[in-house]
Amino acid sequence: MFSCFYVREGRWAAVLGWTLYGLINWAIALFVASLAVWALVDCLGRSAGDFTFARRSKDFWTVVLVLAVVLSLSFVVPFIYLPFRGFLSLLAIIAVVYYLGPERQRMGPRRPGGERPRSNRGGW
Repeated sequence: MFSCFYVREGRWAAVLGWTLYGLINWAIALFVASLAVWALVDCLGRSAGDFTFARRSKDFWTVVLVLAVVLSLSFVVPFIYLPFRGFLSLLAIIAVVYYLGPERQRMGPRRPGGERPRSNRGGW
């Protein structure tokens, strides 16, 4: 057999289980990191005028989403150590999902220049 596949008899399940567990964790971390990057790119691509209908400003969401990207990348890159990494990453996931969900819905679709369509209702 190949030396990299050599395992004593009876230990294949433990080695394969750890490898599968590690791959699943890495895939989830990569998915969360990609969601955070997507939210950050969406936030940076919008004008400040789009954020008038959101509950927070563009500056607030930019800072929160940059922190979310750094926290989510700390799981993908194993050499970054942060205390309370699990709790902080949970907060980052909540922030990303909240931005991509209700906040983005309040802002509406992205338009060039950040202008909202004007209605012909009301007025003189």
